[in-house]
Amino acid sequence: MELSFAFMTRPGHQSVVRRRSYTMVQQAFAANGINFAQPTVQVGNDEKQAAAAAANVISPAQQKAAQTAHE
Repeated sequence: MELSFAFMTRPGHQSVVRRRSYTMVQQAFAANGINFAQPTVQVGNDEKQAAAAAANVISPAQQKAAQTAHE
C-alpha cells in the first residue's frame, strides 16, 4: 500500500509539519493493528556452507558497528 498526501505550510515549517503528520499516521496505523514492514536479510539455500560464509561476513560487521556505537 502506498500512502501520499499534500499540504501547504508557512515557509520554513515544512519539516515540522511533515514529521508531525508522519507520526500521526504511524500512531493511527498502530492503534488499528497495522504494522509497518521491517527490513530483514534472509540467507537461504540448501548449501549450509554458503549460509555459514554469509554469517561470517555479517557477524564481524555487526560486531564492529556495536563497538563503534559503544565508543
